[in-house]
Amino acid sequence: MKGFLQIFKLSFSYRKTAISVIFYNILFVIFNLISLVLFVPFLQLIFDPEKRAELALATMPNWETKESLFKYFGDYYDYMMADYIAANGFKGALLFICMTVLAAFF
Repeated sequence: MKGFLQIFKLSFSYRKTAISVIFYNILFVIFNLISLVLFVPFLQLIFDPEKRAELALATMPNWETKESLFKYFGDYYDYMMADYIAANGFKGALLFICMTVLAAFF
């Protein structure tokens, strides 16, 4: 117990460092979760033929009919991806998603 109290007393001199470490660890977790979400459209485009057909029929989303901001941005991403696929094909879309994921990680 005496050793624990000594460590606790000495740790007060590193308070600012400890707070910054905690803050940056939280940011790391948030950005890691966001980067994992970037893989979802990539995997859907490769493995889900229903998603390919759905992307071909995507229309411009309307904000008034959306319940949440995330749903709106998801639908908008599908709309933009459908335009990109129409212009560049599925291989071009896969290349775009791969470059987006690489840019997010590096």
